[in-house]
Amino acid sequence: MVFTLRFANRYQYTQDWIVQTIGSLTLDSNYVQSGQITVNNNYTFGIAVNTDNLFAAAILNYWNNPPTWTLNSHTSNEFELQQGQGIVTVRCFLENGANDEEYTVTNLGIQSDE
Repeated sequence: MVFTLRFANRYQYTQDWIVQTIGSLTLDSNYVQSGQITVNNNYTFGIAVNTDNLFAAAILNYWNNPPTWTLNSHTSNEFELQQGQGIVTVRCFLENGANDEEYTVTNLGIQSDE
């Protein structure tokens, strides 16, 4: 199935995203980046988002039967999933301040070129 996959920064700071199998994205404040993706089987995307001071992490799953998207956040209240009519949007509300829940890209098994 073909979906429009959208990643949205819904906070006032620039966010650096790493999405497993898709790559790295830098999203300015209130910016959305999108593209089309074809998914034919069950699939999992690891997501890590970084501001200057914090990390947030989530797992985006696609289930083929029945066709369903789910989002499991490893950091509370930082992500939101919206879906409908072939459009899947992952929003991140990660701030740029102190937070007790910090995750690294390595903890998620996501490789970075940096």
